[in-house]
Amino acid sequence: MPGGGTRYQLDYILVKKRYQNQVKQSKSFPGADIHSDHNLVIMESSLSLKKMENKQISKKKWYLDKLKDKETRYSYSEGVNNKLKELKELQIKDRNEPYGINDDWEALKEAATTAAETKLGTEKNTPIRPWITNKIVDLIEERRKYKNGKNDEDKRKYKVYRNMIIRESKKAKEEWLNDKCSSVDDCLSKGMGDKAYKLMKRFFSDYRNRSTFLKNSDGKVISDEEEKLKTPEDMQYNTGPPILREEFEIALKELKSNKAPGIDELNGELLKALDGYRKDILFRIIGKAYKSGIFPKDFEKCIIDEELTTRIQRHFH
Repeated sequence: MPGGGTRYQLDYILVKKRYQNQVKQSKSFPGADIHSDHNLVIMESSLSLKKMENKQISKKKWYLDKLKDKETRYSYSEGVNNKLKELKELQIKDRNEPYGINDDWEALKEAATTAAETKLGTEKNTPIRPWITNKIVDLIEERRKYKNGKNDEDKRKYKVYRNMIIRESKKAKEEWLNDKCSSVDDCLSKGMGDKAYKLMKRFFSDYRNRSTFLKNSDGKVISDEEEKLKTPEDMQYNTGPPILREEFEIALKELKSNKAPGIDELNGELLKALDGYRKDILFRIIGKAYKSGIFPKDFEKCIIDEELTTRIQRHFH
């Protein structure tokens, strides 16, 4: 205490409970002259932080424009048919149990994805800055050599390479934009408005995060996981008339294009390209689900942005 000989331990180092096993020892240094009645406290610890991994679900982006060609569309449909026959023969050999709705859907999904992979292929993802050339990359690697330079010559070279990279990047970006604008003009002149709009949306539009929230009957946002899984008590299945084939055909035809697929990686274009027996299987799956209320497992799952979900939970709790 001030003016007396009594001393109390006043100074501590606070550590979170999850990190307490990383603390090796703690010492106080009363001999440190800091002109205060407090003592210097030093802690020795061994930090081993876990690397945060950004879990991203890699989705295949099919080359759907090929389906506009009649021959490719027919080849894809036949590929689905052949794969379905192959899977059906394997199922008959492996099991004697009756087939459920999930078995039909898994067979159709596997056949569609296999045919899409062989007949259509996948599009390559465009880099964030696609105008960066190999020449610019070489300049960046050369600049990195002088980043931590201590003498004036290294600092001068670093500035020289930095200015060269800026000039080359601006020049490459301008050429890249002119090339994309020429592609859009060429599509418009040939009457390919959908492709022109797709190019403009891909390269010249700002990304906007469109998110929807699940609300209850009172209009309040539901954030609790158990509440989201609850269904209305008055919801009943198989009470109405069965789905007509004409209704199914209209719904399938009006299915929107250029939409991101779900966890099954099946775009609407792949389903609309089915015909004959393949389309009958899809109609049977939808009819069974509507009548019984039992859906394939993929229908009960969705892809949710984990970071967005965390922000929503923090906002409403």
